[in-house]
Amino acid sequence: MNTPNLGFSPKGLYIGGKWVDSAQGKKFSSINPSNREQLGEVPLAEKEDVNRAVKAAKQAFQDWSRMPIKERAGFLVNLADKLMENRDELGFMDCVDSGNAISGMKGDVDWSSDTLKYFAGLITEIKGETLSEKPGHLNFTRRQPYGVVAKINPFNHPL
Repeated sequence: MNTPNLGFSPKGLYIGGKWVDSAQGKKFSSINPSNREQLGEVPLAEKEDVNRAVKAAKQAFQDWSRMPIKERAGFLVNLADKLMENRDELGFMDCVDSGNAISGMKGDVDWSSDTLKYFAGLITEIKGETLSEKPGHLNFTRRQPYGVVAKINPFNHPL
């Protein structure tokens, strides 16, 4: 059985708000495990690419951390909604890329969307504490984003 046309081609690495090639220009083949057909060539990210992505994320982090919490929550909800709008396509892409059942891959899209919405709701509930230990002194906690981290997603559950 041949792999149906996916209707798109890989765009590259998404770094700093743009689709870019890997720094070394290396690529690898994404293969449909059910029939060994090549789905496409995708960039092979290496240490230099991770460093570029972390640098770009640190720059974006400055604006993000100053953004009002409700606005941040809105971005998470918007992303969750976009996932659901594209549920069928994302589920299909994961299905042919990983070899898992399409129902499970659509379930991953659902789970990812639900998780984003959960944290969008939770972010507005994070509050600091005020502790008055003695007269004339005020101690308080201030919750703020930790910072940028690099994460390697497993190949079989990229969302």
